[in-house]
Amino acid sequence: MIINKIIIRNFRSYYGDNTFEFKDGLTLIIGDNGDGKTTFFEALEWLFNTSQTEDKTERILSAKRKKELFDNEIDSVRVVMYFKSEGDSDKIVEKSLDFTRDGDSIIFSNYQFNGYDCIGSERVIRSGKQMLDSCFDTYMRRYCLFKGENNLNVFEDEKALNTLVEKFSDIRDFDSFVSLTDNLEATSDKAYKKELKSDDKISKLAKTYEMLQIDIMTKIHEVKSDLERQESVASDYQVRIEDLERNQEASERYQEIKSRINSLTEKKRRLEQQSTENYNLRLLDDEWILCAFPGILREFQVKAATLARTKRKLNKEYITQQARLKGKQEAYEELTILSNGATALPWDLPDLQTMQEMIDEHICKVCGSPAPEGSDAYNFMVKKLEDYKRHLEAQKKENEKKIEDKPLFPNNYINEIRNLGISLGGDEAARIFGYANEIRDNIEFVAARKIDLQKVIEQLEDAEEERKRIIIQADGVSESLLEKNFHDLKGFFEEKRKADDRIVELKRRLSDLMNQKADIDAKFEELSPSKGMTKVYRDVHTILDRICRAFKSAREKNLRNFLNRLSEHANSYLERLNPADFHGTVNIIERANGQAKISLISLNGDHIYDPNGALKTTMYMSILFAISDLTTLTREEDYPLIFDAPTSSFGEIKEDEFYNIIAGIKKQCIIVTKDLLEKDALTGDCRINQSKLENLKCSVYRIEKEKPFDPLDLSTVCIKISKIKD
Repeated sequence: MIINKIIIRNFRSYYGDNTFEFKDGLTLIIGDNGDGKTTFFEALEWLFNTSQTEDKTERILSAKRKKELFDNEIDSVRVVMYFKSEGDSDKIVEKSLDFTRDGDSIIFSNYQFNGYDCIGSERVIRSGKQMLDSCFDTYMRRYCLFKGENNLNVFEDEKALNTLVEKFSDIRDFDSFVSLTDNLEATSDKAYKKELKSDDKISKLAKTYEMLQIDIMTKIHEVKSDLERQESVASDYQVRIEDLERNQEASERYQEIKSRINSLTEKKRRLEQQSTENYNLRLLDDEWILCAFPGILREFQVKAATLARTKRKLNKEYITQQARLKGKQEAYEELTILSNGATALPWDLPDLQTMQEMIDEHICKVCGSPAPEGSDAYNFMVKKLEDYKRHLEAQKKENEKKIEDKPLFPNNYINEIRNLGISLGGDEAARIFGYANEIRDNIEFVAARKIDLQKVIEQLEDAEEERKRIIIQADGVSESLLEKNFHDLKGFFEEKRKADDRIVELKRRLSDLMNQKADIDAKFEELSPSKGMTKVYRDVHTILDRICRAFKSAREKNLRNFLNRLSEHANSYLERLNPADFHGTVNIIERANGQAKISLISLNGDHIYDPNGALKTTMYMSILFAISDLTTLTREEDYPLIFDAPTSSFGEIKEDEFYNIIAGIKKQCIIVTKDLLEKDALTGDCRINQSKLENLKCSVYRIEKEKPFDPLDLSTVCIKISKIKD
């Protein structure tokens, strides 16, 4: 079966008619998040849903078309697939639903699900459900359509192995023969033993053997039941261990990323504190304001020194003047002392001294006339002397007032200013002048911390995204479960070890019992009945027993061969999908409960319980390709494989190599993905990596939202389709 074309009309974000054309081999449909990848897959799911007779929900309707619709205007939601089956005519299957507006309501009508056989230029209509069921039935679709990486393991369905065996192998043909021969053998055994009891020659011995056989069969049944339980227990613990180890690794990664988030959060808090500086406070509290005035400080120091020098000069002049005044006072005091003594007066003394001499000598030395005591001349000179003394006394008092010992600078302000200038010099000046460097260093430090903070914020965002990815990839395991440490793992290993030991013991016991049963059966066969009819029953029973064993053995062998063949095909694809990487070997076996178990095993025998995302994806896809091969062999029909985002865990380097390998496999594959997209450094828009596109060896469609659109209004969104590589 090959899909030739798919048309999607008015299905959600696919506004109007949107056509995809396909051919054999690989076709990529590339789009970013929100660009209609999942909607494309859901449109196919809607078309392929044969159990749903009608869908009248507005969820499938294009919001843009619904908004544009006038009252009573009719349009339709439609998905059409053109395809061709092996050796058959071209076919079309179409599902559609009309809709119209009635005021604020949308009315649905005329639901159609039709198929068409294209015979020449004619189309023969038939039921769409019947066409899909005959050409692409539900069982096949289960192994052809896969949404996301988590749904690639088809064997998670407990009935998957039985379905595969039933649909795609001839093992089912053995089941009826095994059941028939088993019933015939049981019936013949019962008839043979009944006949033995009527043979007198051997009846007693036959009864003894029968009792032993019944006892042995009871024990065998008990051992088999116990063995089945222990195998189921061991299988259950193995599943738990595998799940737990997978979750254990996810938990360890979660704990690691959580620890990193906590560390980055604390680092972010410290950097926020370090990058938040109150410069207003530091200008005053840390005297940073002084850093702007080094010139003023120097000028202040110069002026303070000049003022001090001026003060010293003025003070010196003042002291000199005071000294002169004090000298005159001392001279006056000397004159007053001479007036009361007899010491000779110097020639340059004032008339005061001369006057005193004349009074003392009773003679006027001016005119030479005598002046006896009591005479008018004498009294005149005495009076004159007293007036002169009073005048000198008044002069003395006046001079004492003028030469009072008062400092010129009574306060210490100039000294304080000078001392301040001195104190601001030396180490203190260097400290203040160092504020500029301190401020510059602080600003640079804060700027560097802001850069560090931005980096930490980006790292924190990346870590949060990684945490979300771990939770998403944990296959539904809750965050609280990831938060726990899986201490039960050791206990599960211990319980499985006990179950495995018990299985070994039970198998040994069963082997012993089967040998004992074989001995008893041999003794039954060695009996020599005397009756001819008893011999006939014996021979019939022997033949039917061997036939029954042969069919059971053949069924088991064919099942092993089927699973081995499936594993071989899967390993062939696994090797091709991982040409330069470790990939191990896929081993598919049947569990005790009848379910399939997929193991990835290293060459040294180690089981790889939790392979990386890319290896796990390629392993499951290899199995799907192998199943497709087997269906082709049994049904003589190949089927397309359709994947939605199967490579989300792949790295950028692997993705284009992987697609070219897929393109080289002779199968039709349609993969919807956002691989090969990169962000434009200038515009921030997503674009196709052109170099990788040129290297691809397959058809490529680009789907994207048509611009412009309102990110808040779904009715403005519609998908644009471009075929960018044929």
